[in-house]
Amino acid sequence: MHIIIFTANLDFNVRWGVITLAERFPDARFTIVQQVAHKPLKRLLRNQVRNLSRHGWRWVPYQGAEIVSLLLGRGRQSPVASPDRPGRMYGSAALASHPRIAVRQFSAINGPEACAFVQSQQADLGIALGAPILKSALFELPRLGTINLHKGKLPDFRGMPPAFWELHAGAASVGCTVHRVAAGLDTGEILLAREVPVDAFSTVAGMQIKLHRVGVELVAEAVAAIVAGTAQFRAQPAGGNTNTRPTLALEARVKAQLAARDPSRGSAPKRLAKHLMFRSYAQLLTPAINYWHGLTGQQRVIILLYHRVSDQFRDNVTIGIERFDQHMAYLAANCQVVSLRQIVEGDIDRHAKKPVIAVSFDDGYLDNFEHAAPILIKHQVPCTFFISTEKIRDNKPFDHDMRALGFGLDNMSWDQVRQMRDWGLHFGSHTRNHVNLAEIDDALAHEELAGSLADIRAELGQEQVYIAFPYGRKKHITPARIETMRELGYGACFSAYGGLNDASMDRFNIRRIGVNWAFDLTTLQARLRGWDKTQ
Repeated sequence: MHIIIFTANLDFNVRWGVITLAERFPDARFTIVQQVAHKPLKRLLRNQVRNLSRHGWRWVPYQGAEIVSLLLGRGRQSPVASPDRPGRMYGSAALASHPRIAVRQFSAINGPEACAFVQSQQADLGIALGAPILKSALFELPRLGTINLHKGKLPDFRGMPPAFWELHAGAASVGCTVHRVAAGLDTGEILLAREVPVDAFSTVAGMQIKLHRVGVELVAEAVAAIVAGTAQFRAQPAGGNTNTRPTLALEARVKAQLAARDPSRGSAPKRLAKHLMFRSYAQLLTPAINYWHGLTGQQRVIILLYHRVSDQFRDNVTIGIERFDQHMAYLAANCQVVSLRQIVEGDIDRHAKKPVIAVSFDDGYLDNFEHAAPILIKHQVPCTFFISTEKIRDNKPFDHDMRALGFGLDNMSWDQVRQMRDWGLHFGSHTRNHVNLAEIDDALAHEELAGSLADIRAELGQEQVYIAFPYGRKKHITPARIETMRELGYGACFSAYGGLNDASMDRFNIRRIGVNWAFDLTTLQARLRGWDKTQ
């Protein structure tokens, strides 16, 4: 089968979707038809005038920020990449070198040159992923027609941007739809649809991240049905709304309304004071200290500890989806991020000018697969997930959730863990049942430690395994349990009571710093430069 992909942007989400199709359908070949428009100066100026008229004064700082970001990005030297970074199979280099994926670029995707090329390919199926509006002269060329991934519920929310109009309307969920491309915008027959629930603290960007993963899965499922001949299209119900991009004023209003629900905001004076304090610490106080540590070969290692990535809660073990994405984007662009393996084996640069950073997760919640993993592979940030293996096998609730929430939360499955391993993420032990190792007897402790080690080796084929103490405070860590870990063959042990790791680091007490919903970027930057008193 020959599949044509229509797009205007080969960003991570499109690459993820295309390469996932190539993985699922090894006998298919793919041709990406990408629009790369070259706008003349006269048209650019006309667009600026139009946008200024539509958006008012907000357009000036908005456009100015984009220009500054672009200029700074061009001059910035990227940090040294870790050899253990995940998601490389979805990178631009992997796409360019894929033996069954070709890319052709056109200045006008509906133009005669692009149409002639697509016709010459005699493609079986077309798929629109982030494509401009396609004309019938193009989308009717594939033998089986063209399908489109629309991140919205049809027919209620046609157009764009994803999730914005649903949150503006107070909808309880946001749809994700695969439909046949027709003459009207998002009006074609529906093949598959999913609904993604809106949580108590959902943001537009956070919902879009959730939709990206669902979209990848939905398109693969749609193609499987078409290939198998079982696809059943159905006409859209009558009615619906077609939306366009909102004004910057409306975007700001909706963002403020959603942000007002977030308990981490506090009052404006408090936010300003916090911002100034952490910014001063990160940019004025610590650069010279960190530079001195690097100059003397004593640079510290900071390991961030996360638990849940979700907009369902705001508590001391949860960070919001959009905020976690901001964290990982910042790390990837500004920090030397390493894997835990590199730290344990000493494969890090202690002469770096800033602290060396690593990322870890504890417990094994389902949102780690649904929300955290896609963000980590997008930004190619190495990460180790310490999982309680019995909770993974049986989806048992954690006792601390039952005490704090009154109910349990879903955990990942072994199939999902293996998928994350295949993406390049790493796993360690958090015992079998998240027990307090300091309070149970020797026999049960040995069973918990040995059993979890055996589970990970059996399920993942991973010989070298690290462990993180459940609860992880000083009172939960005993010499007897550490000795058992050594005897069983664990490679290292990680705590959770804070602190930085200098050159004298103990391999069986590697310290980590907890991160939660209250950590905006300014707070994170202070953390990354050594601040350890923010909780």
